[in-house]
Amino acid sequence: MSVSSALAAADVPEPNTSIALAEVSAWVADWVTPLSVAEVKQELEAEGFVLGNLAEALFLAGEWSEAEEIVREGLEHALRTGGQYHEPLFHFVLGELGLDRDRLVDDAVDAAARVVELARQHGDDQTFFPSFASAAWLLVRTGRTVEAKELVDELLERRR
Repeated sequence: MSVSSALAAADVPEPNTSIALAEVSAWVADWVTPLSVAEVKQELEAEGFVLGNLAEALFLAGEWSEAEEIVREGLEHALRTGGQYHEPLFHFVLGELGLDRDRLVDDAVDAAARVVELARQHGDDQTFFPSFASAAWLLVRTGRTVEAKELVDELLERRR
């Protein structure tokens, strides 16, 4: 099944419409097996979707190698262009993968710090809330509970 036909079958809204990650993850799960990641990337680009969303969906679906490939491409793009909206996500994914695969605790802590830094630079709630939550998650998993609590407190304060 092609991505276009999967999108049509799933009654996906137009590309500019906000789409919940859970919906994207469900669609990606159907595509990953029959299609290569390259085919999915090509069709999603043609449909107007952002590859950062695909990287996140692949990561959450357990397709870590494919997610890592997209994340690394995204970070290279961010370096070339002076930043990219999904950059905090990219750092989070690499921090998580390093922690899960190789127990790279210091790298995960550094990734969390970079995620927070980027979220503060972006300044908008759409970046701030998930970035702070994911950075806190990384910090808890590395034993940095005090720092994680501070991030959650800041997140909750901003939410009020």
